Amino acid sequence: METGNEIWDAANLLVDQAGDEAPKCASRWAHALLEAGDVESRAHWMRIMVACKALLAERGEMRNLRR
Repeated sequence: METGNEIWDAANLLVDQAGDEAPKCASRWAHALLEAGDVESRAHWMRIMVACKALLAERGEMRNLRR
C-alpha cells in the first residue's frame, strides 16, 4: 500500500510532465487498470487523479495571488 507522500509525489511529477492534462492522464490509467481487473492499482491512480486536481487548483490560486 502506498503512503500519502507517494501519492503526492506521483501527482507532482504528473502535473510537472502533463500540466493541466494530468488528471485526465491519471484517469486514463485508472480506467485501463480497471478494464484489466486490477482494482487495487485503479484505486491508487484515482487517488493520484484527485491529488493532481488539488495541485492544479492550488497552483491556479497561487497564480491569481501574483497578479
